[in-house]
Amino acid sequence: MTNFKSTAIAAVLLTSLGASAAVASGATTLIPTNGIYDLSAAGVSATYDNIATLGVKTRKGDVITNEELSAIQQIVRAQGNFESKARRVDLVVNGESNEFGNGFNAR
Repeated sequence: MTNFKSTAIAAVLLTSLGASAAVASGATTLIPTNGIYDLSAAGVSATYDNIATLGVKTRKGDVITNEELSAIQQIVRAQGNFESKARRVDLVVNGESNEFGNGFNAR
């Protein structure tokens, strides 16, 4: 009976967390690149896949620069939870990094 209660409580928590639970379950699907300056075709492709996996949407017409790609690669390789990485990548892709200080440009 205790096991059933624990399972029921866990199910309710996961349901109530919604997106957070989905984000946590996908945390292992990020693709590491060959370093933080991997601008090869495979590295760039992996970086764009990671952006999509993190759920970050780019603004229409925006182009991600090489410096931003490197910063995103650094974020993906760094320690931290999935939500934190998604927030930081969103700032790189869609934010004004000048207002947020260091850490948004790998160079």
